[in-house]
Amino acid sequence: MLFTPSKNIKKYLKRKGYKEVSNDIHEILMNCFIQNNTSKFKLILKFAEKNNIILNINEQNKKGDYPLLCCCSLNNIELAKLLINYANKKNIILKINEQNMNGKYPFLCCTFNNNIEFAKLLMNYANQKNIILKINEQNSNGKYPLLYSISKNNIEMIKIIMNYAKKYNIILNINEKDNEKKYPLFLSISKNNFEITKLLMDYAIKNNIILNLNESDKGIDSLLILSSFNNNIEISKLLMNYAEENNIILNINERGTLFQNAFSMSVLNENIELIKLIINYANRHHIILPINEFDEYGIYPFLFCTMKDNMVMANLLIDYANKNNIILKISEKGINGYYPLLWGTVKNNSKFVNLILDYAKSNNIILDINQQNEDGYYPILWSAIKDNIEIFKIIMKYANENSIILNLNQHNHQGDTSFSVSIYNNNIEMTKLIMDYANEHNITLNMNQPDSKGGNSLIWSVYNNNTELTKLVMDYSDKNNIILDINKKAEQGLYPILMNAFLTNNEITQLLINYAEAHNIILNIDEKNDKGDFPLLKCISNNNLEMIKLLINYAEKNNRILSINEQNNIEEYPILVSINENNLEMIQFLIDYANNKNIILKMNEKNKLGYYPLLLCALKNNIEMAKLIIDYSEKNNIILEVNDKEYRKGYYPIFISYTMNNNNELTKLFIKYANKNNIKLTANMNILYEISKIDNEFSELIKINNKL
Repeated sequence: MLFTPSKNIKKYLKRKGYKEVSNDIHEILMNCFIQNNTSKFKLILKFAEKNNIILNINEQNKKGDYPLLCCCSLNNIELAKLLINYANKKNIILKINEQNMNGKYPFLCCTFNNNIEFAKLLMNYANQKNIILKINEQNSNGKYPLLYSISKNNIEMIKIIMNYAKKYNIILNINEKDNEKKYPLFLSISKNNFEITKLLMDYAIKNNIILNLNESDKGIDSLLILSSFNNNIEISKLLMNYAEENNIILNINERGTLFQNAFSMSVLNENIELIKLIINYANRHHIILPINEFDEYGIYPFLFCTMKDNMVMANLLIDYANKNNIILKISEKGINGYYPLLWGTVKNNSKFVNLILDYAKSNNIILDINQQNEDGYYPILWSAIKDNIEIFKIIMKYANENSIILNLNQHNHQGDTSFSVSIYNNNIEMTKLIMDYANEHNITLNMNQPDSKGGNSLIWSVYNNNTELTKLVMDYSDKNNIILDINKKAEQGLYPILMNAFLTNNEITQLLINYAEAHNIILNIDEKNDKGDFPLLKCISNNNLEMIKLLINYAEKNNRILSINEQNNIEEYPILVSINENNLEMIQFLIDYANNKNIILKMNEKNKLGYYPLLLCALKNNIEMAKLIIDYSEKNNIILEVNDKEYRKGYYPIFISYTMNNNNELTKLFIKYANKNNIKLTANMNILYEISKIDNEFSELIKINNKL
């Protein structure tokens, strides 16, 4: 009853929850497989059985799809088993090898879906029906089962295919390319899969197939390049052994998509064993390796050795070059303008630097040791950066032997020179070495050259708090008639005298003053940095009275008056900082200086925290400081602030002296000062009441204040 009318399949499926437009059971059946609907297929089977209908389960649509192909394509093994059971029951032989418009067929789909169980199901069915499965045919993209299986790294599937091919005397197309020019061996090596690669080679040997080992195409690298790229020495050995056994000469010098050859790839991977393997292969076959070739990134083998600080590889290259009368490239620039000698200094490797210079000498190569890269770096600059005196001496010796003058004043894009860096690194020995070389070769060092941080030789010698180095800089400058820019500002607005105030080195301060006087330079002793700090303020914060005296003496000699009321960015000023440091001597010194210069000191200004002199005296619990401040204020008709609160916790002088420090004498001093100056205390009434209970004197003092 094949092709029997549908007998209301549409109504039947509607009752089961499926809406169908067509009432054609075979159209519905095909859609069921396309939609991957197992449940609906079961309903159709029941309907067909009940109505004695034989289903056309081999029908193909316009695209060439048919039920079993749909099952395989959609990876639905349950649906396929139902289909096979139905076919067997009705003695129908299923279509199993037919290809659709895209070249798909069931077994190909199983390999694409990486489904071994499905593949075995098809093989078993084919065996039962005496059908030979298609296992070599390509789809419209040129893909075929073996290729898909390799792309999935599915060794079991590959073995199944090979065993099936052997059983039915099928020769697998193991050299066949897809539309992307990919073929089995290429894929297995791309996947870095040794086992699959060996399987393919063994299969080729057993079936007298010659593999295409030298195959390459646009965008497709040769097999040896791939194995070298993957750093896989075992696969490389397989390729070489197979080539030897089949009298194939590998194109080991062929360049790949990145302009790399197998040798340069092995160098990039720093695989010594693979490098030796390729060299030995080349020697056996009288092939000269292109050991000087650049890749697309501007890298060549010897340059890469220096980049990676790999002397073992470098020596291998030198040995190979010597044996084959090749002069190695050792001076050409690569990425960002770096070259081998420069990399040797970057890597801080004196042995490598010696190796490069010795090779140059042996091969009559004169290196440009002053050559800069794109950022302006050069070998002796890097030796200074790395603090490597040995490398500096090695390069200096090479320069002398080859009548090359080292460019000591050459700077990188950030303004760094080898000299400025040696001082920044606080390296006296290298600084002296550079100075001596400069003197011997009549080079005048640029002492005032600013670097990226705005510093120069003097600034960095002071920054390092190094008196000897500072003297060295000054002495060299004098001997070479150079006037140092001793007021030069570096980053953050720091300059020598201010920087030294931070460091509290009185000897350097005296050196700077002496230098300024000797060269008729007016020192900046009041200039502020980016934070508003100035020398006097930092000396006070460091309790360095001796340095302050040095500054004052200098100011006196030059008819200058120090700015003793200036504030920094957080509103701190000298007298306030002195109180904060609890330094009575410093306060008295400032008062004496102010009196001497007819300056009225700030006594009420607040800093960013709301601290002011009398409040800080209370915080420091220092009655002598408070008396000194009060005495100065009275003599200068200044009414001191006694009520204001600081900003964080709202503390005020009397609260601090009485409640926090339990200092009755200091509290009494504040109350007496307030009464004397008709200042109404705004302290908490409970606190004032408690104070009045201390004794009769306090009681009277509080009564007086209450009347104000």
